[in-house]
Amino acid sequence: MSALTSSQLAAYRDARLKVVSGATVNREFSVLSHAIDTARREWDVYLLTNPCTLVRRPPQGRPQDRRLQGDEEKRLLAACRGARNKMAVRTPRLAGHRSSHPVERPST
Repeated sequence: MSALTSSQLAAYRDARLKVVSGATVNREFSVLSHAIDTARREWDVYLLTNPCTLVRRPPQGRPQDRRLQGDEEKRLLAACRGARNKMAVRTPRLAGHRSSHPVERPST
C-alpha cells in the first residue's frame, strides 16, 4: 500500500472512465479512500497522506429525469400501502386526518 501513488490512481481513474460512468468511479474512489484511511488510523499503515485526496474526481454526470409510466404509480402506491400495513408500530390517527405523505394521495 505504501507504494500506491496518485499518478497510479489517476491512470486507474482514466481507464475506468472508458468503461463506467463518473459517478461509479467516484463511488469506487470513496471506498478506496475509506480503506486507506482505515489502514492509516487503525492498522498502523504508514502513509504521509491518502493518495486518493490528490486525484481529481470526475464529474458526476447529469441526474436522471425519470417519469412514472403506465401503471407504475398504481403499483408504487399499492406497495406503500402494503408496507404501512406491515409496520409493527403505528402512530394514532386523528379523526378526519388526511395523509400528508408526498407519495400517497388522499382518497376522495
